[in-house]
Amino acid sequence: MLIRTEILPVITLSFNPTHGISMFSLFKSDPTKKLRKRYHAKLEEAMLAQRKGDIKTYSFITAEAEELLKEIEGLESSRS
Repeated sequence: MLIRTEILPVITLSFNPTHGISMFSLFKSDPTKKLRKRYHAKLEEAMLAQRKGDIKTYSFITAEAEELLKEIEGLESSRS
């Protein structure tokens, strides 16, 4: 006996206690995504400055990255 299986697209439902069930969570943008990208770019830039021996620039860029991290953490805590 042959059993035919087909792969059907799956609609995922996400549940958020404050907003209920949302089928369109795929279309919502994550506000921390861009900040995380900038944060990781700053860390890489700081690493390169440190490798070149430019410790002053390294410390300034690391401070900027820490500010971005605080902003990300603030957004994540307000979202929860």
